[in-house]
Amino acid sequence: MTPIDKELSEAICRYLARNDQGFPKLDGDAVAMLVGEDRAQEVIAQIETILQAVLAAEWPLRGDATTRSEAAMRRLAAAHPGLSAEALEAAVPYFWHSFFW
Repeated sequence: MTPIDKELSEAICRYLARNDQGFPKLDGDAVAMLVGEDRAQEVIAQIETILQAVLAAEWPLRGDATTRSEAAMRRLAAAHPGLSAEALEAAVPYFWHSFFW
């Protein structure tokens, strides 16, 4: 079993924190507060790579939004086994917001 990368997982959660309208706000400052200014760009680049994988993933075409999100979360977890459940839960809705808005 792959150990959880707690720092990267927390950085994803902070980077994708919701704004007042419920959209991910892509908060680089929050990541910098977590990892320090000197490492922030490196960690944000890691996050952006993961988010690009979310957008590029083949999403399930059958089922309701919950079923499809759960299937996508399983795929993302398989591709990035070091992410926490909270980070996965933050990353998958990024697709829905990016796709529909």
